[in-house]
Amino acid sequence: MSIQPDVKFIHYRQRGQDGKVSPRGGLTIAFYEDGNTIYSACAKCHNNDNFNRKRGRKVATGRLQSPDYLIQSKGVTRDQFLALADEQVGLYNASYADQNLTREFSLRRPKAASTEGLVNNGVEG
Repeated sequence: MSIQPDVKFIHYRQRGQDGKVSPRGGLTIAFYEDGNTIYSACAKCHNNDNFNRKRGRKVATGRLQSPDYLIQSKGVTRDQFLALADEQVGLYNASYADQNLTREFSLRRPKAASTEGLVNNGVEG
């Protein structure tokens, strides 16, 4: 399976109790639609590491090519997929008292891809 050129990303960021975005921790989900199926994979940033969207995009995009990480959601609309992603992150937050991940950006699209299929550091959208 080859990577589709229309891969989109969702970034979830760690927030402190004061509501401010923390520079550490986070989650990136890469996904693309093919017919009535959404293919997705994610990359989690450890809470001790600085969150880096470029690195998250690179890891999550690479995982779209791996059967160990690839998730296929058949018969799911984009809105249902996004709601499910938010719900799963909410369940994750509830499981770990020190987690408070919230969606930072959604449906962001890279302007261009490099020759290796990785996203440039340019503005998404």
